[in-house]
Amino acid sequence: MTEETMNADVSGPVGILMAVGVSFVAGLGYLLALTFSIQDLDRVLKSPTASPITQIFLDSVGETGALLLLVILLLAQFFCGSASVTANSRMIYAFSRDGAMPGSKYLHRIHPTLKSPVWGVWLSCFVSGLLGLLYLADSAAFSAITSIATIGLYISYGLPTLCRITYARNSFEPGPISLGRFSIPIGTIACTWIVIITILFVLPGASPVTSSNMNYTVVIVAAAAIYIFGNWYLNARHWFKGPVSNIDLEDNDKDFEAGSLDKEVVTVEASGGDRVEEKMEIK
Repeated sequence: MTEETMNADVSGPVGILMAVGVSFVAGLGYLLALTFSIQDLDRVLKSPTASPITQIFLDSVGETGALLLLVILLLAQFFCGSASVTANSRMIYAFSRDGAMPGSKYLHRIHPTLKSPVWGVWLSCFVSGLLGLLYLADSAAFSAITSIATIGLYISYGLPTLCRITYARNSFEPGPISLGRFSIPIGTIACTWIVIITILFVLPGASPVTSSNMNYTVVIVAAAAIYIFGNWYLNARHWFKGPVSNIDLEDNDKDFEAGSLDKEVVTVEASGGDRVEEKMEIK
């Protein structure tokens, strides 16, 4: 999504840092408030509501206050879901624009009025709805799917970080915002943490392990990894050429040699299909 922002090489890293910082402060405050609000641990663990958080609210502020706090949590989850759909549909658009998804010619289309990838949004909502229906069939499968959401997020950050500290260790060109000489040690710590947390998330949550309480996340993650890497080495790497350029240089008057003009018109096609002309220095 950073490609749709101004000054993306700065706004992207700043957005990530702000998201982590704000989430840390708000999340820590929320967890501390919950922890210090526990009045009877046994009652919280054995709550008839089947929700420890709900029981903490009831013990602390009563039924009316608990209802208000639960509504706030419900709204937070709604906006979180909306943000997830936005991010997911935007990734569907980006991959389909680059021809990397089945039905790409439809999924990357931008609605002329809404200026959004409507088909990508509908696909995101439809698949999410199907995953939600899994809970009606098997709660263990639903738990595995929801665990994958967390693990997948870690892996999506971990893979480029791993490439940075290994394959591109010497060839990487830092942008305006960089960790400098701390990049390698911090990247190593991050990758180590991702490995540890991924292992923890695929472990069974109860003992002894049975078919009903088994954590099937490891099976799904392994199957997805085998499919993705297998498809890449056997198929996609032979035809996928990388991101499609959205910038066209146009010589409005005549052909010119590099260095003969100080500025030239650059026509940029935005994600919404609009074309914007700007003056750009040619060096």
